[in-house]
Amino acid sequence: MKGYEKIARRVLSVMVVTVVATGLLGTFVLPGRAEAFDQAVTLAPTDCMATGGAPIDQNSGVRPFLPFYQPAVGQDSIDQVVQGLPNYPGYNRFTIWDAWDSGNPPTVPITSWSLGTYTGLTSAAPLSSFQRGHTDSYGYSGVQAISKSVGLWLNSMDPTANLYNGSNSLNVGCWYNSPPYAKLFPSVAHQLDVSFTSGVAFDSSVYDGSDTGVSILAYFEFIAFDESDQCKATGGQCRFTFQVVYYSRKAGDATIQSVHGDDTNTTSFPIAQTTVNSSTWLHRVTGDGAFDFQQETFQPKYFHFRISPAEFMSVVGEVSKLSGYSSLSSNPLDYAITLIGVNGEVHVPSGKHGQLGLSVSNVRVTSTISHHALSTPAAFNGPEAMIVYRDGADVGSFTSVVGSRPNSWSRLATATATGEPSGYFANGAARVVYLDPTRHIREIFRQGGVWSEWDMSAELRLGSAYSDPKPFADGAGNAQVVYRDDTGNVHLLSLDQSGWHHANISTSSVPSTIAAAAGAPMGYQASGAPRIVYRDNGNQVVELFLFNGVWNQWQMTSGDSSGTAYSDPQGYVDVDGFPRVVYRDSAGDIHELRMDSSGWHHSDITSLAGAPPAVGNPRGLVAGSASRVIYRGVDQHVHELVWWNGAWQHNDLSGGRGAVLAQGDPVGLVGNDGITRIEYVGGDAQLHEFYYSSGWLHRDM
Repeated sequence: MKGYEKIARRVLSVMVVTVVATGLLGTFVLPGRAEAFDQAVTLAPTDCMATGGAPIDQNSGVRPFLPFYQPAVGQDSIDQVVQGLPNYPGYNRFTIWDAWDSGNPPTVPITSWSLGTYTGLTSAAPLSSFQRGHTDSYGYSGVQAISKSVGLWLNSMDPTANLYNGSNSLNVGCWYNSPPYAKLFPSVAHQLDVSFTSGVAFDSSVYDGSDTGVSILAYFEFIAFDESDQCKATGGQCRFTFQVVYYSRKAGDATIQSVHGDDTNTTSFPIAQTTVNSSTWLHRVTGDGAFDFQQETFQPKYFHFRISPAEFMSVVGEVSKLSGYSSLSSNPLDYAITLIGVNGEVHVPSGKHGQLGLSVSNVRVTSTISHHALSTPAAFNGPEAMIVYRDGADVGSFTSVVGSRPNSWSRLATATATGEPSGYFANGAARVVYLDPTRHIREIFRQGGVWSEWDMSAELRLGSAYSDPKPFADGAGNAQVVYRDDTGNVHLLSLDQSGWHHANISTSSVPSTIAAAAGAPMGYQASGAPRIVYRDNGNQVVELFLFNGVWNQWQMTSGDSSGTAYSDPQGYVDVDGFPRVVYRDSAGDIHELRMDSSGWHHSDITSLAGAPPAVGNPRGLVAGSASRVIYRGVDQHVHELVWWNGAWQHNDLSGGRGAVLAQGDPVGLVGNDGITRIEYVGGDAQLHEFYYSSGWLHRDM
């Protein structure tokens, strides 16, 4: 065989950009130890953004950082969340801001009638548990908080209404009254990603198309603050409000894109106002069911748009034309957020009235590098935690760094990948293998800080591969790659000091082939031996293992209580170094075959944990001194089964804030930094990650 260093390779030109680490706590605490962390990440139940794991500002304060995920509001926290005059919203606390009553009384439960008549938001729970206002009387304004949904009822006919030059609004969001603030963009490659669901159940205004004084609006907004020394030196003209309108009765509002003062005089900041249909200040995300600007009352709809640094700087350019704002920075990385949320607003001239009832739910504001991922990613240490994935043509990768140092993104492959790429670290290098359209196996490896690529099948004169290549490192840290051919034989590529070697281990094993392989065989190292497991044509699980220099083969399942495999079996190593194999049966139950000193044992771990059924390929890993099996459920949630205190326990990881439904199977690893990560492709065709810090946190990649 040719020596590894002698094989001709092509050096890639790799694009790299920075990504900030972000995340939010889930709603449960996973059993097990807290993982090592560069800096603790904390998040109270009603906090808007996590703190920690991000750069310290010059005042030694810990910045909050995107994403902002609307938390669930329960009966025990509603009075912390609903606030009105004279109480100013707390720092980094999710708030329903109700400053509607001119008398500034405290908020009280609304129990005499259901605001859902006008907001469209109803619940079977007692009204006192989710409704607040200033006067418990029919028709008076008020707010609702039901889990991750909020109802807003604004009625200018309310005799206690506190109108500022004929206008007032109710806000659902987060306030930052003093630094440190959250950065708007972690890098110039990021985009601000905003999504929420909202419906307008009631709108009654005296507006006939000619009276332009009446205005009923629903909009997303944030206040941008230029933190640069250049702007601060001018005397503080460094803030402006960016509003994105998604509902108005006025047809002309659909195309608005202007900078103006606040004619209600509630703020001295200028307002840069546009809509979800804007073509130059933002772009609406398409392909995921997002709606455009609405002019009539409507049932709840999903709104989703992004703002790039270039689009944001177009806005800054218009604001900077105003008197006193010429010193605004031209660097988008200088801007931070001091308020973020969704508003409903009525603006009526004297003698006229307007009412607005709407609901807002699942507000989600994050930063993401726009990419497109398909199916199932792969995760490995290389030596940092890395995620590789396939889009329509290329193989890309993210590093996953939790702490103050940013992640990076790269486009790796020069050829088209037809299957799922896989990565690993072996022979001192990070390596990625994938199948191209000609059924050749290609490898990308990193050496001397540079990614290089070569056609393994061509150079090693291999036959066509009929499964995605699956790599692993043996006990000596040497590279191994497993795949099957068109007849179902399992092949192994091995790298040692003399170069790469190829063997058909199905035909050379003892005994000879039991049954042809189907699906994608995979390999791993456990109990001192390399092992390969696969599903045969009869849906039985077969293992090949190396003993005394000879590959041995046996059928692990027999079709009885151990069930038949309807997914590719996946092997992993438990805390004691023993092998475990997991697979899914036809009913969606996950089965485990595990070895101990007395031999192999079988369990239906879905039944033991009382967990929901699975789809796809479940996978196992060890983290926090516990064996764990992760999988995608029929509900498209990411679930975890944990072996803890002698029993299998179940966690729904997607039950926390901000988690996007899974489109592909999850994969997991424990990074060299000790942090456990679970990666998956969401319904938005982008990569998402759960990582563990005294609880599961979610972030977009």
